[in-house]
Parts: sequence; structure tokens; C-alpha cells
Amino acid sequence: MNKLLVLKFINRLRRKKHIIDIKKFAALKEFLSLFVLLLLVLGAAVFSVYRTVDSTFSNSYMNVPQTTSVDFKKSEPFTTLLIETGTNNPKNVCYAAVLASTNATTKQTTFMNFPVFALIPNQKTITGVYNTNRNDGILQMVKELLNVSVNKVVQVDVNKIGWTGLL
Repeated sequence: MNKLLVLKFINRLRRKKHIIDIKKFAALKEFLSLFVLLLLVLGAAVFSVYRTVDSTFSNSYMNVPQTTSVDFKKSEPFTTLLIETGTNNPKNVCYAAVLASTNATTKQTTFMNFPVFALIPNQKTITGVYNTNRNDGILQMVKELLNVSVNKVVQVDVNKIGWTGLL
């Protein structure tokens, strides 16, 4: 009888140990599952950032459909008006206006930047002129202010280049 009680007691201890081992294994399994899930989420986030940067980089270099060749053998200077525009909230905004004047004899280019929020002699700002008359208004304003002829007007839309956002 004593032998039977001892065997039952030993079996009971073995079962409890086995239950404890199963619980330890289950906790390890949960920890590894959470760790793998965390790695998958982190990998997805890194991949998303990579794709965003890659598409931004790819979209930044677009083929320009129309180019103009410059012949410096001509003796007359030429000027180009660069207008940097974009949308801020739902409004169209002029971020910068630059007049580039190239002297053909010296082969040097001078850039004149116009502050877009500064008042010009007719008590308007470049931003205000752009909001009412777009590129034509800025072109007329530069012609009147500086008494120069502008050969080309280049509009740079900043919404089509650069940063597109994350995730």
C-alpha cells in the first residue's frame, strides 16, 4: 500500500512539473509571436518610407518636353523671369520671383530676387499681384519696375517636385 501511495505521489509530481513546463513554453511562444509581429510591423513601416522616398526621387526628375538652346554668339543680353508657385491649403501662392539676366559678351548671369511679401512702389506685393493676375501680372510688374524686356518666363510648380509625405 505504501508503495502504491509513493507511486501516486511521484506521478502527481511529474504531472505538475509537466504542466509547469507547458506554461513556460506557452509564455516563450507568446513572447516570440509578439517579437515576430513587431518585426513585421517595423519592416512594413521601413518599406513604406523607402517606397515614398523612392517615388519622390523618381518624380523629381521629369523629362522636360520643351528646351531652348542658347547661342552665346549673339551680342544681345537676354532675361528670364523665374516664378516659383504652389498651393498652400487651397490657395495658389507665389513663393519666389527671380529675374535672371545673362550678358552674352561676358557670359555671366545676374540673379535678382524679389521678396514676395515686400511692398513694391505701387503699394502691392508680388503675392498679391500673383493672386489677382497670375504669371502675367508678375511679368508686367517686373517690366514696369525695371524697364527691361523679359525673353522667357519659367514657372516652377513646387507641388510637382520634392516631398510627397510619409505613410
